[in-house]
Amino acid sequence: MLPYINILNSKISTYGILIASGIIIANISVFHMAKKNRDSIDDIIILEGYGLIGGFIGAKLMYIAVLLNQIGWDTLFQPKNIPLIINGGFVFYGGLILGVFTSLSCGKIHKIQTIDFLKKYIFAIPLAHAFGRLGCFFVGCCYGIPYSKIGAVQFPSNSFAPHNISLFPVQLLESILLFLLSVILYTLSKKSKSSYNIEIYLFLYGLIRVLIEFLRFDSVRGVYWGVSTSQYISFVLILISTFCFLLRKRKKGTLS
Repeated sequence: MLPYINILNSKISTYGILIASGIIIANISVFHMAKKNRDSIDDIIILEGYGLIGGFIGAKLMYIAVLLNQIGWDTLFQPKNIPLIINGGFVFYGGLILGVFTSLSCGKIHKIQTIDFLKKYIFAIPLAHAFGRLGCFFVGCCYGIPYSKIGAVQFPSNSFAPHNISLFPVQLLESILLFLLSVILYTLSKKSKSSYNIEIYLFLYGLIRVLIEFLRFDSVRGVYWGVSTSQYISFVLILISTFCFLLRKRKKGTLS
């Protein structure tokens, strides 16, 4: 695990490097496919720009909302907690929800068929996300449960994770599953079978996240009645994606 990389006598966050790498690689994949599909690169850049801005804000806001479970409104903006807010992490679901909402809203302003683009290129989300989880592993955030069998890891003292016990490498497991999900969605898009890609992504990632949360041990994620905030959101996304899939299949069957 390596929280920082020294480049020209400057400490660069490994998390930031991997996040940037994920976004760049995801964009290369999207632009390559878009060129073959003869889709507008300009439209993709516009939607992505809005999505990234909304995603960043949403992920930070949800992190703060979850943080309230620990420190409360009355102490949230005290000087001692400001570094925790600024330097603290992000919650993916907050970024996904607000990012997609922002892209959809701004797509209407620019008269872009956002849903069509999402169906084809949604594989980029789990691809970039997979690199983000690698970043989590290197800095020690989002760490796993105490575990001492095969694959167990111990984090250094300068990471976010406890450094005196062996932990399950949950970040690596989620990263692998996200890469696999991205490959599935990319393959469907490449074969022009992307009609249900949004539903597939929401269902499969929701399922992955429900299971992964049982292997996480970090406290800054909000746990209510034994269920984490992300699991509640995952259950909702699984239900929504299943309902939309069945509804669309029924309409398709009626029309045919």
